[in-house]
Amino acid sequence: MHVVSHDKGYSWAKRRLYTVNSVTRCMEVRDLTAMEQITPLFAQEAAAAPQLLLAPWSDTVLRHLGVDDVTLRAARTVTSKAQLEAFGSLMPEDQFEALRLLADGLDPNDTYREMAVRQKESETADDRAGDDLAAAGTRTRSRIAIVIGADELADILAKPFAAWRIFLHPTQRRIAYAGPA
Repeated sequence: MHVVSHDKGYSWAKRRLYTVNSVTRCMEVRDLTAMEQITPLFAQEAAAAPQLLLAPWSDTVLRHLGVDDVTLRAARTVTSKAQLEAFGSLMPEDQFEALRLLADGLDPNDTYREMAVRQKESETADDRAGDDLAAAGTRTRSRIAIVIGADELADILAKPFAAWRIFLHPTQRRIAYAGPA
């Protein structure tokens, strides 16, 4: 996920919260420290805003789409799509995608179906059970490679660079899977 020296690595990991998305059942990573620092700043601006971006949808609807309490607090302070995009790099990818789809005008039911499709795409027959981080990691193949030992790491690194280019950046993935253009 991140390669730095030992002490910097521990510092980086301490700032992150790792969870399992309730809809996609994939692993999520967020910079918890940054979200906790930025949310109060957005909340001050939100207090003066005439309308919040995600106000039309209840907390229940957002939770049904896989948005957890940490992201929900942040989402309730967002006043515009530009703010949502700025916050998006700190939010878990699947939760951000659900919020972005709503902000773009997709119905909550259609948004749920889109998220459920991602879950089905990431699931295989032998990993349907288990919602712990290890099981979620195996379902998050589009973003995570689980390496157990030096041989597996060497095998991954020995593959041609072209093999690494099959993964889309989150922005590219969002555009590619947004539907017909």
